[in-house]
Amino acid sequence: MITFFCLPKPFHGTIGTIQRNAIRSWLALEPVPEIILFGNEQGTAEAAEEYRLRHIADVERNEYGTPLVHSMFRLAQEQASNPHVCYLNADIILLGDFMQTFLHLLDTFADGRILLTGLRRNVDIREEINFTNGSEAEEFLCAVKSNASIDHVGLDYFVFPRGSYRDVKPFAVGRAFLDAWFLYKASIEGLRLIDGTQVVTALHQNHSSIIGAGDARRVYHLFKDDPEIRRNHDLCGMYPRTFSFLDARYVLTESGILSKSLLRRMKGSILSTLSIIAYDILYPMYPYSYPLLWLGSTFSNRLLIRKWIVK
Repeated sequence: MITFFCLPKPFHGTIGTIQRNAIRSWLALEPVPEIILFGNEQGTAEAAEEYRLRHIADVERNEYGTPLVHSMFRLAQEQASNPHVCYLNADIILLGDFMQTFLHLLDTFADGRILLTGLRRNVDIREEINFTNGSEAEEFLCAVKSNASIDHVGLDYFVFPRGSYRDVKPFAVGRAFLDAWFLYKASIEGLRLIDGTQVVTALHQNHSSIIGAGDARRVYHLFKDDPEIRRNHDLCGMYPRTFSFLDARYVLTESGILSKSLLRRMKGSILSTLSIIAYDILYPMYPYSYPLLWLGSTFSNRLLIRKWIVK
């Protein structure tokens, strides 16, 4: 039916617990997806053996030792046993509504040419979750979801037909600018961009990250000092960076699949483009531009979420 693939971090401490929670949530889905773990980080092979998952250790890396996305995408699509694949981060818990949504989309779009993605919800979970009792786990996670905050920039899962994304650029994993390029690439390949934020529960278990959760000061200095982020920036290009979930033609709601009007999509595209231009101008002016960056982040969080997602 569908194959998941991801590249976990080392399985130790809090991140180990977080990743085990995510994997267990995937295995609790019905039907159960095929899962491929990539990389040779500490504990990955052991986790694959423990949960009886497929493991591909060898992934192409750059000169800094960071795995490259294009290598993983190529291998995943060559090795997957199913017609659709899902690239997702190893810290994302999925609930039953994910598989229900995916199956519904296959019934709606018989050719299967979709790119399903959606914003994540940030939650604080530090303990292991017992998924052997499915009803208890679902009840617990639904309660957590009610207190979760939507991350207006976090796209952590991408469902698409196997055979897409054959010529992915050599982006470094875990650095910025990947999401926008994935959406851009899907659009030029003719996939239907579908925003599942309202119906798919993607719970991101909070932990320390490279980008720093919207901290303008940290993002600026990382972009200035991290050659891998700058390389991803250059590989992405200006126009692809303007793509966001606002460009999705279809929006999933509790009442069904809605097709956004051209005018509404144009408004979203213009807003995304203006946001990218503004940030390109303001970041080099940091710290003097910090108040404007903060206002921009607040505007995005409150207006975009409420106006374009929660309706």
